[in-house]
Amino acid sequence: MPKLNLTIKERLLKDIIIDDNDCWLFKPDKVHGRYSQISIGRKMHSAHRVSYEVFVAPIPEGKILLHSCDNGRCINPAHLKPGTQKDNMDDCKAKGRMNKHNAGTHCKHGHEFTPENTYIRPEGFRQCRKCRNAASTKAHQGKKRL
Repeated sequence: MPKLNLTIKERLLKDIIIDDNDCWLFKPDKVHGRYSQISIGRKMHSAHRVSYEVFVAPIPEGKILLHSCDNGRCINPAHLKPGTQKDNMDDCKAKGRMNKHNAGTHCKHGHEFTPENTYIRPEGFRQCRKCRNAASTKAHQGKKRL
Protein backbone atom coordinates (compact mmCIF):
# COMPACT_ATOMS: atom_id res chain seq x y z
CA MET A 1 0.00 0.00 0.00
CA PRO A 2 1.52 3.39 -0.94
CA LYS A 3 2.36 5.83 1.88
CA LEU A 4 0.00 8.81 2.00
CA ASN A 5 1.54 12.26 1.72
CA LEU A 6 -0.30 14.33 4.33
CA THR A 7 -0.06 18.08 4.69
CA ILE A 8 1.15 19.46 8.01
CA LYS A 9 -2.42 20.59 8.75
CA GLU A 10 -3.73 17.05 8.11
CA ARG A 11 -0.97 15.56 10.28
CA LEU A 12 -1.85 17.89 13.14
CA LEU A 13 -5.56 17.11 12.93
CA LYS A 14 -5.24 13.34 12.57
CA ASP A 15 -3.24 12.95 15.78
CA ILE A 16 -5.28 14.95 18.31
CA ILE A 17 -7.54 13.98 21.16
CA ILE A 18 -10.04 16.67 22.20
CA ASP A 19 -10.48 16.77 25.98
CA ASP A 20 -13.27 18.23 28.17
CA ASN A 21 -11.64 21.70 28.06
CA ASP A 22 -11.62 21.68 24.23
CA CYS A 23 -7.84 21.24 24.32
CA TRP A 24 -6.42 19.51 21.27
CA LEU A 25 -3.91 17.10 22.82
CA PHE A 26 -1.36 16.17 20.20
CA LYS A 27 0.49 12.84 20.04
CA PRO A 28 0.91 11.88 23.68
CA ASP A 29 3.97 9.84 22.69
CA LYS A 30 5.72 12.89 21.19
CA VAL A 31 6.20 15.12 24.23
CA HIS A 32 9.37 17.07 25.03
CA GLY A 33 9.20 18.68 28.44
CA ARG A 34 5.63 19.88 28.69
CA TYR A 35 5.15 20.52 24.96
CA SER A 36 4.14 18.19 22.13
CA GLN A 37 6.52 17.86 19.18
CA ILE A 38 6.03 17.27 15.45
CA SER A 39 8.72 16.38 12.97
CA ILE A 40 8.85 18.35 9.75
CA GLY A 41 11.51 17.14 7.39
CA ARG A 42 14.11 15.79 9.78
CA LYS A 43 13.68 18.44 12.45
CA MET A 44 11.46 18.47 15.53
CA HIS A 45 9.25 21.51 16.17
CA SER A 46 6.92 22.53 19.00
CA ALA A 47 3.51 21.36 17.80
CA HIS A 48 1.64 24.31 19.35
CA ARG A 49 3.83 26.79 17.42
CA VAL A 50 3.32 24.88 14.17
CA SER A 51 -0.43 24.71 14.80
CA TYR A 52 -0.67 28.46 15.39
CA GLU A 53 1.28 29.22 12.21
CA VAL A 54 -0.78 26.74 10.13
CA PHE A 55 -4.23 27.76 11.40
CA VAL A 56 -3.78 31.44 12.36
CA ALA A 57 -0.71 33.39 11.22
CA PRO A 58 3.06 33.59 11.62
CA ILE A 59 4.18 34.18 15.20
CA PRO A 60 5.41 37.78 15.53
CA GLU A 61 9.18 38.06 15.91
CA GLY A 62 10.33 38.03 19.51
CA LYS A 63 7.04 36.61 20.80
CA ILE A 64 6.21 33.32 22.46
CA LEU A 65 2.81 31.62 22.52
CA LEU A 66 0.72 31.70 25.67
CA HIS A 67 -1.70 28.86 26.43
CA SER A 68 -4.98 30.26 27.82
CA CYS A 69 -5.77 26.68 28.91
CA ASP A 70 -2.40 26.27 30.72
CA ASN A 71 -1.89 22.91 28.98
CA GLY A 72 1.45 22.74 27.18
CA ARG A 73 0.33 19.73 25.12
CA CYS A 74 -2.63 21.66 23.70
CA ILE A 75 -2.34 22.75 20.06
CA ASN A 76 -5.83 24.28 19.74
CA PRO A 77 -5.16 27.63 18.01
CA ALA A 78 -8.11 29.16 19.90
CA HIS A 79 -6.14 28.54 23.13
CA LEU A 80 -2.94 30.19 21.85
CA LYS A 81 -1.98 33.83 21.65
CA PRO A 82 1.33 35.61 21.08
CA GLY A 83 2.89 37.45 23.99
CA THR A 84 6.11 38.09 25.84
CA GLN A 85 7.73 36.02 28.58
CA LYS A 86 6.65 38.76 31.01
CA ASP A 87 3.03 38.31 29.82
CA ASN A 88 3.43 34.59 30.46
CA MET A 89 4.79 35.16 34.00
CA ASP A 90 2.05 37.71 34.76
CA ASP A 91 -0.55 35.15 33.61
CA CYS A 92 1.17 32.50 35.72
CA LYS A 93 1.00 34.72 38.82
CA ALA A 94 -2.61 35.79 38.15
CA LYS A 95 -3.73 32.15 37.91
CA GLY A 96 -1.80 31.06 41.01
CA ARG A 97 0.54 28.76 39.12
CA MET A 98 3.63 30.39 40.68
CA ASN A 99 2.85 28.87 44.05
CA LYS A 100 4.22 25.44 43.13
CA HIS A 101 7.59 27.05 42.36
CA ASN A 102 7.64 28.92 45.66
CA ALA A 103 6.32 26.21 47.98
CA GLY A 104 9.60 24.44 48.85
CA THR A 105 11.89 25.31 51.71
CA HIS A 106 15.06 24.28 49.84
CA CYS A 107 16.37 24.67 46.30
CA LYS A 108 16.85 21.60 44.09
CA HIS A 109 20.46 21.33 45.31
CA GLY A 110 19.41 21.26 48.98
CA HIS A 111 20.25 24.86 50.03
CA GLU A 112 17.71 26.37 52.40
CA PHE A 113 15.69 29.37 51.24
CA THR A 114 16.52 31.94 53.91
CA PRO A 115 16.22 35.72 53.54
CA GLU A 116 20.02 35.89 53.12
CA ASN A 117 20.16 33.04 50.58
CA THR A 118 17.11 33.92 48.46
CA TYR A 119 17.01 36.09 45.36
CA ILE A 120 13.57 36.95 43.97
CA ARG A 121 13.75 37.14 40.18
CA PRO A 122 11.74 39.85 38.36
CA GLU A 123 9.38 37.10 37.11
CA GLY A 124 8.56 36.27 40.74
CA PHE A 125 10.57 33.04 41.02
CA ARG A 126 12.85 32.47 43.98
CA GLN A 127 16.43 31.55 43.27
CA CYS A 128 19.02 30.22 45.67
CA ARG A 129 21.89 32.75 45.92
CA LYS A 130 24.48 29.96 46.38
CA CYS A 131 23.36 28.26 43.15
CA ARG A 132 23.06 31.60 41.34
CA ASN A 133 26.61 32.57 42.36
CA ALA A 134 27.98 29.15 41.39
CA ALA A 135 26.35 29.38 37.95
CA SER A 136 27.70 32.90 37.46
CA THR A 137 31.23 31.82 38.46
CA LYS A 138 31.08 28.82 36.14
CA ALA A 139 29.90 30.99 33.22
CA HIS A 140 32.63 33.55 33.93
CA GLN A 141 35.33 30.85 34.05
CA GLY A 142 34.09 29.45 30.73
CA LYS A 143 34.48 32.87 29.10
CA LYS A 144 38.05 33.25 30.42
CA ARG A 145 39.15 30.10 28.57
CA LEU A 146 38.15 31.45 25.18
